[in-house]
Amino acid sequence: MTGDSGRKKATFSDEMEIVQTGKSVSLRIKVPNIVMQENFNEQLENIKIALKKVETLYEWCKKNLNKASRQQRGIASARGDE
Repeated sequence: MTGDSGRKKATFSDEMEIVQTGKSVSLRIKVPNIVMQENFNEQLENIKIALKKVETLYEWCKKNLNKASRQQRGIASARGDE
């Protein structure tokens, strides 16, 4: 699958994606716009939505990166690297 700029990307939920950005990889999640110059209180609902989505991304990373780390340690151990 490719993104707007032709870069490869993999979607792991409707609102989250992993995108290759140059030599790096970025994790992206869609959140509502929050305008720093506008009234904070008027944007509370969008801020709550954004923070909830960040929490979802964090939980996904915690679960999956820990899993990948454990798998990598298992491979290193099996090779005798540890």
